Amino acid sequence: MARWYPFELPYHWLMAHYDMGTLGLSNGAAVTAIPDSSLNDHDAAQATGGNQPTYVTSALNGLGAVSFDGSDDYLTTNIRSSRNEAVLAVIRPTSFAAQRFILGSPSPTGGRGLRITTAGKVEVSREGT
Repeated sequence: MARWYPFELPYHWLMAHYDMGTLGLSNGAAVTAIPDSSLNDHDAAQATGGNQPTYVTSALNGLGAVSFDGSDDYLTTNIRSSRNEAVLAVIRPTSFAAQRFILGSPSPTGGRGLRITTAGKVEVSREGT
């Protein structure tokens, strides 16, 4: 099977592509930004030190990954879209003690986005659902 790269998609299909292998960080380093290699300028960033995730070398199959503490670590982007989207994320939760948002944000009424529930299920949630 031939190897496939996200940048081979037509320009208008790919909104963002975050390649952890391009970060050049050492193990345990704070992640302040992840550049968008799709050329759409949708970099993910976090300026607040206490909310920055950390970089883990050789985390998944020998590849680097970004580790979020499950409490207050997050990255923001300037992606805004009203069309249907597909998301591909490689994740490995360390606990299901509380729901964790992969995309979006929590709120007292449930939040909006893609989340992992305390039962270990991945769900798309809207306020109150």
